[in-house]
Amino acid sequence: MAPRAEFNRLTALEYERIRDFLILHYHANQRDEPMWRHVARMDIPEPLAYKLAHFRGHGRLAAEPLELFQNSNWLAVMAGQDIHPERYDPLVDLRTQVDAPARLASLREVIAEVAAAMPTQREYIDRHCRAPAIG
Repeated sequence: MAPRAEFNRLTALEYERIRDFLILHYHANQRDEPMWRHVARMDIPEPLAYKLAHFRGHGRLAAEPLELFQNSNWLAVMAGQDIHPERYDPLVDLRTQVDAPARLASLREVIAEVAAAMPTQREYIDRHCRAPAIG
């Protein structure tokens, strides 16, 4: 009985975390169509409200151990949905061993190289999923 109960508990918890990640996409959108305005105003679960408040207040990501979606995923959605911290976190100044400008420049370079190596949408379609000619 105990292993089943623990599996069910962890599964329910992970479903809630996935739910919150999906809800964030709808809640934070800035589209002007009626449906999107409606879902942006809907109440959100308390764990998601906490994550949002924590990030907006200090730029910190609040993650649970073993979450399917990690900090990089949450940051991508928040930044992508134009959610930003309201103030600078002074704890950043304690991380003197991290050369953030150099690290970000390196990431920018890698992303540019990978993007340049990727085929265009047309090239990808032609190579992998072109519809057969009719006639």
